[in-house]
Amino acid sequence: MDNPPVAPDVALVLRRNRALLCRHVAARFALTAVLFAVPLVAHLIGYGAALPAFGIPAALFVLIFLMLRLRHGARLKVRG
Repeated sequence: MDNPPVAPDVALVLRRNRALLCRHVAARFALTAVLFAVPLVAHLIGYGAALPAFGIPAALFVLIFLMLRLRHGARLKVRG
């Protein structure tokens, strides 16, 4: 008979998942900060077009989905 596969170390898997979650949250916060900062910086340097302001609603959506991800602990299910 074949040998069964070796079970992974649970502590190692949990550490790896925690590290991935922290990296995911940090990347989303960085993206949100950039999306909020671009319109503010554009306004401060005198750029008068409305295009950079579209970053603020996008940043709010990123924050909303990040809070849902953190609160419920799972990614949102999307049917495709």
